[in-house]
Amino acid sequence: MAEFNFDAAVANQENGNKVQNSAIAQAKENIAKRKAEQEAAEAERCLNSAERLTNDAVKDATFASKKKNILKKYTEDIQAAKASFEATGDTQEWRKKSEELTDKKDDELDKAKRAVYGDDYRWR
Repeated sequence: MAEFNFDAAVANQENGNKVQNSAIAQAKENIAKRKAEQEAAEAERCLNSAERLTNDAVKDATFASKKKNILKKYTEDIQAAKASFEATGDTQEWRKKSEELTDKKDDELDKAKRAVYGDDYRWR
């Protein structure tokens, strides 16, 4: 029967524990690295989202300003056409002028949308 070497068994167990502890430390390091990479990717997604939302808000504000100016001009022109109609009573001229002004307003709004939003303006 082979003789049991207690000192060799203790040394072997200590070496095994060192290897196991090293493997655990490496696993913890890998987990921490993966978690840091995931958090960095999430932070990047959040920053990209914030940038996109900011750009959208700026575009919306720019269009709102242009729209306000267009509608202000349209209102002034309609009021002038109304005054002309009240003075002349010419309903045909009123219809023609109001349609003309409405078409002009719609065209200007369309151009403003295209200028602010580009090709995706139709979705706005």
